[in-house]
Amino acid sequence: MLKIKRLTLVMVAFCALTNAAVAGDLRYSTVTGANDVPLQVVQAGSPTAPGILFLHGWSLSSGSWQQQLESSLADDFHLVAMDLRGHGNSGKPWDRDNYQPSNVWADDIAAVMAATGLERPLVVAWSMGGHVTMDFVRHYSAAKLAGIVFVGSNGGMQPFPPFDESTAAEFARLTPLSMSANAADRLEAARAFVKGMTQTPLAPAVFDREVATVLSLPPYVRSATMGRDLDNADLIASLNLPVLFLMGYAERTTTPEGISKLVEQLPQAEMFVYEATGHMPFIERFEQFNIAVREFAASVLAED
Repeated sequence: MLKIKRLTLVMVAFCALTNAAVAGDLRYSTVTGANDVPLQVVQAGSPTAPGILFLHGWSLSSGSWQQQLESSLADDFHLVAMDLRGHGNSGKPWDRDNYQPSNVWADDIAAVMAATGLERPLVVAWSMGGHVTMDFVRHYSAAKLAGIVFVGSNGGMQPFPPFDESTAAEFARLTPLSMSANAADRLEAARAFVKGMTQTPLAPAVFDREVATVLSLPPYVRSATMGRDLDNADLIASLNLPVLFLMGYAERTTTPEGISKLVEQLPQAEMFVYEATGHMPFIERFEQFNIAVREFAASVLAED
């Protein structure tokens, strides 16, 4: 039987609380990752609370999780987010050997977990972050995690679905612009990329933040990561832990039908699909998203 998660109905007042800024500033630090690459890390909440590690998507950064890090989730959980190598304020090595092997991404996560005191955290992994999570599972095992929330991601456990003709044409147009030596070209590509990730327009300040972050990913890093093996179908059997898939109906990097098939294959998996939502439900539907993360975290972290 298909296991589709039905989120608990919660009072509107509680929804508002999930967006309330918590007392205290976010804590930024730098952790040394694989091959001595510096990784920016941001933390919120008590380090003694159960841990949640947030992993962002391609070309973005820990800043995408602002509506989680500054929410009341920090009242009950130790929230940690990192800028993946090559992204945001983390180090940006030149050579492909710092991006192609799966172990470097896995070692980065292990380094951040050790430095921040995360033991068997819940991982909330968006898009590319889902693939990096599976790199960790491959090299360190799922037993070191309490659970995984895949957001708009199948973690490489299925092929990417084919794009429709218009989307394929847009990606073909934007890819060379994003690699261009001309800053105006890269700006055009970044704006189009961010705009295409949501069904409803982002607030101007959020849109500008995400565009600026996309522009911080240099063309040489984009080139160095191309062709990386993202196939993790062989790891499906190893995911013997609680898994939640969250996605929007307008998602383009995976499909509800595809995720449904994964849910059937995993022993402790559920899914929830947000209507009228694209690739960023943690921003477009942040109240509902935060509630889903809170409920799932409370259940899987309580087991520890």
